[in-house]
Amino acid sequence: MYSFIGNSMDSDWSDKLLVVSWVFAWALIVYFVPFAG
Repeated sequence: MYSFIGNSMDSDWSDKLLVVSWVFAWALIVYFVPFAG
């Protein structure tokens, strides 16, 4: 719906999945860094 590269639903969904995975990864890093230190 908001894809500017193409009107394919797959690319839009993969972009959302990529953003969600990045946020999840950073949340895990920020959460576990104090325990590792």
